[in-house]
Amino acid sequence: MNGVGILAEDVNKRLNGMIDSVQVRNNADTNTYSTVSPYFQAFSSADLMALRQTIPLGASIDAQKNFEAIRQKALSNILSKVRAENDQVDLSDTNLSWMNLSGIDLSGVNLKKANLIQTNLSNATLSNADLRGAYMSWANLQNATLNDADMREVDLVGADMREAKLIGKKTNLEGANLSGADLRGAELCHTILIKAALSWADLSYAKLERVNLREANLYHAILEETSLYLTKLENANLESVNLKDAVLEAIDLRGVKLSGVNLQEAKVSKNLLTYKMPTYVKD
Repeated sequence: MNGVGILAEDVNKRLNGMIDSVQVRNNADTNTYSTVSPYFQAFSSADLMALRQTIPLGASIDAQKNFEAIRQKALSNILSKVRAENDQVDLSDTNLSWMNLSGIDLSGVNLKKANLIQTNLSNATLSNADLRGAYMSWANLQNATLNDADMREVDLVGADMREAKLIGKKTNLEGANLSGADLRGAELCHTILIKAALSWADLSYAKLERVNLREANLYHAILEETSLYLTKLENANLESVNLKDAVLEAIDLRGVKLSGVNLQEAKVSKNLLTYKMPTYVKD
């Protein structure tokens, strides 16, 4: 058997052993592997070498740190290869919870109803991804790019979304649950958040430009030093919201619940309550 054949056999054996040991120890869902396993056969020797290098010689295959590194590298390589051969990668309903996918490119991937609970997606790219109904509570999305992602009805309770980018007219979080999410310094432009739950969320220092928050619930949310420009808040709940030092320019506040709002040092534009929103803000 030549060197490449030995390498392939060794890597496959280690990967299979990893999956088996994890399943036995944690009764883990191997749906991730069943979804992408056919693509292992198409790996080039370079792909296999990259995978092999993630496994230190003499290391225990079921050691948690090695397992995470191997799984992250394998999934990244598989996605790259599949994306080159298909218009869309389908990982819908896949269990990716607790995985370290920091920096991964999931642009355009179908992640509808995927389990991403407590998954590390910091610095990841999910532009144009389909995340409808995905479970992403307590996920790490710090500095992630989610431009034009479809995130309707997504569960982002407690998610870390600091410095995340949610830009584009197709960025849709209608009905999403972001209760308690950390959105400090996040950038939202043209984002749709109709009927979204943002109670107790922290949007301090965030930029909200041309965002549609109609009928959204921002009860007790923190918007200190937040910039809101041409933001639609019609019939939204802003009770007990902290807008200290915030900038509110050309905002639609028709029907908004404002009891207990803190507007200390906030910069508010004139005719705030009667401003007519431009037609490009989606209803």
